[in-house]
Amino acid sequence: MKHFYTNSKTEKTYVRILTLAFFSIFTLTGFSQQPADPLDILNPLDNPSCTVTSGDCTSKDLELVGAFLDIDTAGCNSCDEGEQITATLYLSINNTTGSTRTSFAVFGNLTTTDPLGNITTEAISRCNGSLPPSTISTLPYGQITYTCGDALSLTDLILSWTDASPNSTCENHDCAAIAPKCGTVDEIVITPPLQSSAVAQCDGPVIDVDLSAQGGTAPFTYVWTGPNGFTATTEDLNDVEPGTYNVTVTDAQGCTTTASATQAECCQFLASCNLDPAEQVIEGCEASALPAPFTVPSEVFTVGPNPCGDLVLTHSDTPSGALCPDGISVVRSYTLFDDLNNNQILDAGEESATCVQNFKVVDTTEPTFTVPSDVTFQCDQDTEDLSLTGDVSDESDNCSIGLEATYTDIINASSCSTEYTITRTWTLTDACGNTSTSDQIITVEDTNSPTFNEALPANTVAAYDNIPAPEVLTASDMCDPNPQVALNESYIGDNTSTTYIIVRTWTASDCAGNETLHSQRIYVTENGDPIGLAINDISVNEADGTADFTVALTGEVSGGFTVDYLTNNGTAIAPGDFTAIAGSQFAFGGNHGEAKTISVSINDDSIVEDAENYEVNLTNLTTTEIGINKGIGNGTILDNDSATVSVSDLIVDEAVGNAQLVVVLSGDTEESFTVDFATADDSAIAGSDYTAVSGQVTFPENSPNGAVEVINIPITDDSLIEPTEQFVLDLTSISAIGTINIADNQGIVSITDNDGDGSGVSFDATSVTVNEGDGTATFTVRLSG
Repeated sequence: MKHFYTNSKTEKTYVRILTLAFFSIFTLTGFSQQPADPLDILNPLDNPSCTVTSGDCTSKDLELVGAFLDIDTAGCNSCDEGEQITATLYLSINNTTGSTRTSFAVFGNLTTTDPLGNITTEAISRCNGSLPPSTISTLPYGQITYTCGDALSLTDLILSWTDASPNSTCENHDCAAIAPKCGTVDEIVITPPLQSSAVAQCDGPVIDVDLSAQGGTAPFTYVWTGPNGFTATTEDLNDVEPGTYNVTVTDAQGCTTTASATQAECCQFLASCNLDPAEQVIEGCEASALPAPFTVPSEVFTVGPNPCGDLVLTHSDTPSGALCPDGISVVRSYTLFDDLNNNQILDAGEESATCVQNFKVVDTTEPTFTVPSDVTFQCDQDTEDLSLTGDVSDESDNCSIGLEATYTDIINASSCSTEYTITRTWTLTDACGNTSTSDQIITVEDTNSPTFNEALPANTVAAYDNIPAPEVLTASDMCDPNPQVALNESYIGDNTSTTYIIVRTWTASDCAGNETLHSQRIYVTENGDPIGLAINDISVNEADGTADFTVALTGEVSGGFTVDYLTNNGTAIAPGDFTAIAGSQFAFGGNHGEAKTISVSINDDSIVEDAENYEVNLTNLTTTEIGINKGIGNGTILDNDSATVSVSDLIVDEAVGNAQLVVVLSGDTEESFTVDFATADDSAIAGSDYTAVSGQVTFPENSPNGAVEVINIPITDDSLIEPTEQFVLDLTSISAIGTINIADNQGIVSITDNDGDGSGVSFDATSVTVNEGDGTATFTVRLSG
């Protein structure tokens, strides 16, 4: 311990830390019965420049003689153990001088020791006053908080006091004021409040009561009361009857505290095992399969009537060995104890009893699984492929995991190697050797027909005199290595005619009787027409009256069919040239070589026309088994009529202006046509008597008999007296459709003169006079007319 402080840096730091901690705990409290309140002050020794040693403390006229906690100066309060207490710290100081000391300061540590021996230390720097002369004064030095039952003391103290000067107050306690009026104290115990507690416990049929008194001021006195008028003054009680005992404890200061202890009737622990220790066999997989342990003490033990506390039953299982092959041995041990401490734990000093059961956990249960259903397999499928035949996927066992069922096969053959049965026996065994089996029947059959290797001959056509030879076919089979192929040929219709059907059938078969057939039909016609429906083309003279078209079927159509037909105009127009057909229909039975006739009426008119055409169309075929190979029949009408053109002669006066020659049509025409013409001189000369012309006249469409076209030729009107003159108009050629000829190809145009008779000729003058030197005499002769 420290008796004085030095200038050591370490010691100063230590004190400074304690002082700060003390300030955080203590609280100033006023005391009305004292002339002054305690005062927190700064510890001057915290200043490194303040050096006070024990040799500096030469004055010994004040002494710290006592310390206690209380709420008043009597010091007689008490508390319950563990209670948090805030109490005033009182210090008793003996002033041995004959004068008043204004203040008394304490610098040191407050040390607290709890019932478990844990120590805490906190700094204290407190001051109070004043101190009357030649007397012991008790002054408050602030409040502290502690736990009832803790031991308190002041340690490592430096005590400092002032002189009698009124100015020497607590506020003036600095380093210079400490020496020489100071002193040191290693430790002074703080007397805590008085407290007590009592505990009773059985000692056989009687009880002992132990008393514990703390705090206060020794010595103590005790006054006990109990059942049936019991009294005693000893500290503890021994061998007294059960019941409630109360005690009053008084210390040397006259302070009192009370305590009480109760112990009911004393108990006795008696228990005997009533379970059969013989081994019990349990079906299961692990120790957890055991029956639930007993939880009621009477199910395991026969228990005495008066236990000392609550009975607690515990158990433990101790397994040994493995489930397979011999089983798990389990020892179940029960423990029953008298829980005097009420903590559910068997503590030292508590009585107990044990009882044992023996179990054997064994597995004799067969594993289970669902065998795959019986299946029928094709011969080309893999019977080892469990994804096809079925696998066991629900292996289950009460104990083992990860089991896999296995199988063995027995094959039962038949006369055909592609058909047989398999007996598949599934087996599942668990880790302990328990086994279960089940059978699955796999029937292997061959329902797959052979297939031809070559491209199969399709239905075709042939001319009656060019029949193709049969093709040679071979076959393969998924299971039978040697399938057979046979050919049969038959006929529908008369095979000596030009129209009939050849039916060729190839049959591929295997040993299981599966067959694949292929039939080819050859539709024989005279020319080898393609399969389908066709209409022919036809040309007739319009005088024939009827055009007959043939619609013929090559091939067959099951169930028959219908086809619509109608006519369409071409250059031939209905109804003038033929009678139209609309919305008609044929019903075919669907037989090879079947033919239908469409008759179209032709009109014999008198019109000159070209050969004209029209169509007969096939539409709306009601089957998809065939198509229409040729759906348009072209009809041609040949014309049997003719016409002619001619031009007439014409006489005109030269004053007519234009000579109009008429070209006349004899007969009716349908198409327009042209006639070429040109003039030619005769006695009339082009340019002086007429204007030469050439060109074409056009007769329009549908020109009737007697139709005319006019050719205009300009005529020259001169004043010459002349005779009648002529020129000609020639029709040179015709551009026409149909038969149109020129009947009269030349028209003669005669121009008559319109001038009067002339008066003759005469001399302008009957006499002419000339000089003989002129050489010539000229006479003028004039024509009149």
